[in-house]
Amino acid sequence: MTVDRQAIEVLQPVITCARGVLADMESDDVPLALRKVARSSARKLPPPFAKSLLKEMTSNESFRSDVLKRYEGGDRVDDDLLAYLTDPAVGIGAIEVRANASRDAGQDAALESARERMADLDDQLAESKRRFSELRAQHDSEIAKARSSVSEGQRRAEARIQSLNRTVAEARAEEQDLTEQIRVLMEELDAVKSRLAGATDRLRRREATALPASRSRIDETTSDPLELARWLDDVEHRIRPFREANPVGHESRVPGLLAIGPGISPDSAGALQTLIAQNPRRFLLDGYNIGGEIDAANFSTRPGRDDVVLKVGVLARATDAEVVVVFDGPDDEGRSGFRSPDGVTVRFSKGRKADDVIADLVAANPDRVVVVTNDRDLRRRCAVDGCVQIWSTAFLGWL
Repeated sequence: MTVDRQAIEVLQPVITCARGVLADMESDDVPLALRKVARSSARKLPPPFAKSLLKEMTSNESFRSDVLKRYEGGDRVDDDLLAYLTDPAVGIGAIEVRANASRDAGQDAALESARERMADLDDQLAESKRRFSELRAQHDSEIAKARSSVSEGQRRAEARIQSLNRTVAEARAEEQDLTEQIRVLMEELDAVKSRLAGATDRLRRREATALPASRSRIDETTSDPLELARWLDDVEHRIRPFREANPVGHESRVPGLLAIGPGISPDSAGALQTLIAQNPRRFLLDGYNIGGEIDAANFSTRPGRDDVVLKVGVLARATDAEVVVVFDGPDDEGRSGFRSPDGVTVRFSKGRKADDVIADLVAANPDRVVVVTNDRDLRRRCAVDGCVQIWSTAFLGWL
């Protein structure tokens, strides 16, 4: 698998995440092939370093998995880049298509620029011919006047004729120069057309020789995150048919349960807004998961928890439902929980994980419950009839 400069440009967000993963590693844990890359302080990696980084991600599944987790936690997730990080052998097809599109766009721009330059030169040539015609008419007129003069007048006319001849010679030279420029531009235009035809032919060959399985997988996916989530849930159901789950965004099997409307992504503010309008019974929020999205460096501190509780209070004031936020570990003051002034029930998992506490609360009574977390495993555990799962990013977007 090879990547050129255009493919590297498309993969820049992945390269940036990979550099962040390297920066977080201990120096001894950095793969040997990437130690020079890790020491690079360049704002943008040179192509050889970028290729080394992409090659390591292709061969080192553990390193690629760390990059995938970091990329999924970012603000913007590109489906083609996500597919590449999931399976480079499959995802590279979409990357190459985008790189070729970028390359073709550059060639189209060069072709358009050449055409505009040729049009300008045509205008200049027309203006030069017009000036030449005027000068020739003026020259002929002056010659006629000079020939009718005698003595001193004739000598002045001859001097004028010489000056006009020089002007005409300069005009002819300018015309020849413009004609040569047009010839050169025509050659450049032909070269650009040839390169464009070659690029188009290469693209057709790539598409014709692409693996049928890869084409099928790419065509069956979609750029819509909600549709992609549905597709992944369908794959998981086929692999584990014994799982009884109600995937987010699908029609519930039990009438009257909460549901996100078709076309609304579970990571969007609209998902939370439409659920609030359905008057749920309870909201269960993954406290540290939300805190990590707000401030990854301080999410587990007391100020970080207080900030989460304050923001969740906005949700409590906007609904009549019970609003519960669960944090991992014990409270600084030894409390098992408390109720905030805004009506938020705060719970601490103490010796357990917050995920287990939330999953148990859902299992005890899933009816009209909304779980808010970016943790896919927790969402999977809570995927039962009566409970709807949305992302922490949906809550923060709604704020």
